[in-house]
Amino acid sequence: MIELAAFCNPELSTCSRPFSDGIYTYATDNKIIVRVPRVASIKSRGVMEPMPPDAAAMFAKHDAASSPWLPWPPEMKHGQIWQGYCESDSCRDGKVTVDCPVCNGVGYTKCGQCGQDVECRQCGGTCCLKTTTDCPECCGKGKLYQHVARIGSMCFDEKTLARVQITEYRFAGLHMLAFKFDGGDGLLNRMSLHSADFLKQDA
Repeated sequence: MIELAAFCNPELSTCSRPFSDGIYTYATDNKIIVRVPRVASIKSRGVMEPMPPDAAAMFAKHDAASSPWLPWPPEMKHGQIWQGYCESDSCRDGKVTVDCPVCNGVGYTKCGQCGQDVECRQCGGTCCLKTTTDCPECCGKGKLYQHVARIGSMCFDEKTLARVQITEYRFAGLHMLAFKFDGGDGLLNRMSLHSADFLKQDA
């Protein structure tokens, strides 16, 4: 059986723990939701505070869908979307930085004649020097990207797709992907993206 706690979100009180309802046990992080046959040791949704989302209702309309299940993986287009510039304190333009050895990372030195604080000539007052080592947070790009898979007209986060070994899938309305895995099934929310946001993998 999959580790249900791995599909929870400890930062969301209603999604922080697996819960049971009817003949199933569920887990969700508000992006992906999975269900397995009921686990006796996991509490019922109705006795939990705060009460988890009504997962049974979410699945009900998809359980009644007549569209066929298709084998995984489908045809995908892989890309990425820009999320912003790298925010690592030790990153400058994608390279790891180190404290300037002349000013010891403070950005200024003492003037040898008047004793006043002056801008460090070595680092230009930035306190650090750029090395040739790629930043591990942004892989040397200086920008952060989210890797995305496009299936049909929908886009999904690749990391989320990789969290479960999907065996079959079908589209669940306009906003979700329904999927099966060994021992259960689930639903995954699509990402809200415009076509212009979807960049080539090598962008």
